[in-house]
Amino acid sequence: MAHITNKLRGLVAAFVAVFAALALVPGSAFADFSEAFTQTGTIHIEGTNKYPVTAEGNTFVVKKVADVMRDPVTNETDVIAVSGVNQTDVDTWVTTTNAQNAEKIVAQTAGLAAENIASSVTDQDGNGVTLGNFTPGIYYVQVSDSTGTVKYESIVVGVGVDRAEGSNNWVVVDGEVTVKASDASLDKTVVGDEDGDDVITAAPGETLTFQVAFTLTENMPYFWVSDTMTNMELVGDVQLFAKDGETAIATLPVDDPCVDEGATFSVTLDNPAQLLTENGTSEFYIQYKAKVTDSGTVADGAANAAHASNNGTDEVDVQFAGLKVYKVDADSYTAEEFDAEAIKGATMLDGAEFDLYIENGNADGLQMSGTENADTVLKHFATADGGVWSTDDEQLLLDPDATYYLVETKAPSGYVLNDPTLVKTFAGLDANEVAQVVVKNDKGDKDQGIGLPETGGMGTVALTAAGVVLVAGAAAFIVRSRKQN
Repeated sequence: MAHITNKLRGLVAAFVAVFAALALVPGSAFADFSEAFTQTGTIHIEGTNKYPVTAEGNTFVVKKVADVMRDPVTNETDVIAVSGVNQTDVDTWVTTTNAQNAEKIVAQTAGLAAENIASSVTDQDGNGVTLGNFTPGIYYVQVSDSTGTVKYESIVVGVGVDRAEGSNNWVVVDGEVTVKASDASLDKTVVGDEDGDDVITAAPGETLTFQVAFTLTENMPYFWVSDTMTNMELVGDVQLFAKDGETAIATLPVDDPCVDEGATFSVTLDNPAQLLTENGTSEFYIQYKAKVTDSGTVADGAANAAHASNNGTDEVDVQFAGLKVYKVDADSYTAEEFDAEAIKGATMLDGAEFDLYIENGNADGLQMSGTENADTVLKHFATADGGVWSTDDEQLLLDPDATYYLVETKAPSGYVLNDPTLVKTFAGLDANEVAQVVVKNDKGDKDQGIGLPETGGMGTVALTAAGVVLVAGAAAFIVRSRKQN
């Protein structure tokens, strides 16, 4: 299954820089983004030497998925999704500009009308085209050949605006992106992926086995495969197999440097024709292992995209889960679960401490530290900077299939610990989402219960004084009783 695997290399630099200058305020409750821009700009699609993009022989379809709008009072701008496109997906793409979030937008474009660009396609030196004219916004671009086959990877690109130097006037900033060709002949899979949808969940630290299948031809002077990983690292050797073969034909040396710019690793087959003759087949695959690193964010996930010298590309996405903890004063927050509106008025508490356990599976339920079959403390943390803590801030990825326990170990100053201190159990977190939990605390003495006095401490003096008073009182009472008798 082919994925959108252009990493939006040119777009990341150009588009993020443009929109960083826009004073974007997504989700503002008070701004009125009602004024559209009438100025127009262009979208430039650049190829590479291996993957040239030309106007001749190609068909370009462009659809707008969001507008850049202006608040006429504040002169601020925001990106507003068109009808039929999810605003959250647009906001996420503006923030990350990564391929996984671009794919969510592309999936919603089927019913959108195409822009009229028939007379606005300009060839640039046989290796790139310029499309125009477009008002500021985000666009989906599809490039097909004369047969209607999608020839290049799907593109999401932005046409931005920027304030002219020394004034409040806005000028259009053209969009740019570099792409590679797409070829479904390259097939990347994960060994053990029963669904075969190239989207899986995994635990940080887990090692996955990947296979990339391809077809060789006699007229190939060479053939190379590269892999670009996000939040993953190559482990061990890269081995070559004939189709359906169980024994490796060869262990392939990793190219140094990589033949594909920006790749994590690449391998090259120098004589494809000889491999066809020796093995009696034209279909082969490479197999290798990659370890999921223990840092990143839920939005980033872990991507593992393969490319080949015959323009093939395919990607496997590894998804994770996350956790965000809000520590609040119980009197200021009455909702039982997380509520986005209610949390805005809550009194947030810093200084609460927690242990986040991951279940080892040795026994049912939470097994505390220091006990037999104890579960592992994945993270000890304290709420700070407004009473909030999240795994994304720590770049800590969670396994959606694991069981986690959140335990409060210390209450904020002036508050009491929850009873029980086990606040929440998380079993079966949603992949590609951040679970949000609110932990309330009641006001009270920060030191609850009866504390035993330390040797030589103030508690000893206090108890001694109290004892003297009690003994003296008892003696006086006895003496008085005897006199009366």
